[in-house]
Amino acid sequence: LSNGESVATLTIEPGVEVRFEPGTFLVVGADYIGATAWYGALSAQGTAAAPIIFTSNAATPAPGDWKGIFFKNPTDDDATILEHCVVEYGGHTYNANIYLQNASPTIKDSTLRFSSGHGIFSDDGSSGHIADNLFADIGASSISVRPVYVSGRISGNSGAGSGENYIQIRGGE
Repeated sequence: LSNGESVATLTIEPGVEVRFEPGTFLVVGADYIGATAWYGALSAQGTAAAPIIFTSNAATPAPGDWKGIFFKNPTDDDATILEHCVVEYGGHTYNANIYLQNASPTIKDSTLRFSSGHGIFSDDGSSGHIADNLFADIGASSISVRPVYVSGRISGNSGAGSGENYIQIRGGE
């Protein structure tokens, strides 16, 4: 990062369960405040035996209970990783459990399920490294992305139980 920029990193330990009230979400990355760019990073590195869970706090959870995880510019992409995580019951408002807006985090060895929309929605400026994840019971496509960001960035993912077990390539060449 260049001079005058700061990073705030949220680190979540293996085995932690983070619960969200209806209509809430986790935003990583913030806009400029004065002359300083405040970069955000999320380090959520669970283990196979102790995954980190991001879920609804509803007594009877349903897809779309909470908005999901929103990575926006300026996310510190190099410091941001979700590994051995479960992200479930999101999709309200941003139509995805994870929404990437000009951000390119690493999301690997995780489970995304019970989204009211996509598992991961990647906008035009995002090129996240999305590998070896399971997408289950997703309301729309597992991953929605522009074609320029598919090659070498998305691999080894699988889907089950969803109406649309595929990667949606939106427009472009």
